[in-house]
Amino acid sequence: MKLLLCSDYSGVGYKFINKFFDKTEGLTCLFVGYAQDDPYELQSGTAVKFREMGVKVISLQEGYRFEDEIDIVFVRGGNTTRLVHHLLKFNQFEKVKELVEKKGAVYIGSSAGSVLAGSDTEYCLRSEPYDYDVKGEFGENALKGFGWIDKMVFVHTTPNRMCYSDEMQNENDFFITPDTFCYPAHMEEIEIYDKSLYIEIGNEQALYVSGEDRELLTDDWSSLEFRVLDYLQQQD
Repeated sequence: MKLLLCSDYSGVGYKFINKFFDKTEGLTCLFVGYAQDDPYELQSGTAVKFREMGVKVISLQEGYRFEDEIDIVFVRGGNTTRLVHHLLKFNQFEKVKELVEKKGAVYIGSSAGSVLAGSDTEYCLRSEPYDYDVKGEFGENALKGFGWIDKMVFVHTTPNRMCYSDEMQNENDFFITPDTFCYPAHMEEIEIYDKSLYIEIGNEQALYVSGEDRELLTDDWSSLEFRVLDYLQQQD
């Protein structure tokens, strides 16, 4: 199984696609954009990047027959519960999973797409609008992920968002102690997660998985981003 899980594919992840392919010219990508309500998804920055690399991009829509030879499954970021709802509603969840597990397509997740690769997506309900009663529609296990990563996948981590401190910097920040993860106090139903239950992928990172090999890749622009953030905070 081959996975590339990112917080931001268009900013970071695309730089690592050569870990899977010697060349991208002539490849076909199934573009899963359900996490966003965007009729122009194939004009998005990510879709454009794929085409610039010579990749044919096909949008996953209701009624897609899964008859194409797919080299890459790309799952776009956005609202995770919306993503799961549409995959289940259109009976495509298992079919997308099969492309990766049985047909050898490389799975690339960006944000919500990376969350979906993990064991469970339900924690996203604490930080995202919940427009769909997925469990009510499809059963108690409907918010489980594909399960390729045997832990929950947390994305968009930065030193400022997850500060490894016993105190929150402000009410909009997450906080982490060495052993636990939890959401800020203004959110309902606070739940603490043991660190053994999740992995983190920073905005500047991508998790590369190929068979038994795993590597957390980092892009160099992250240090510049953090310097800018630190500077802006000092000006407040």
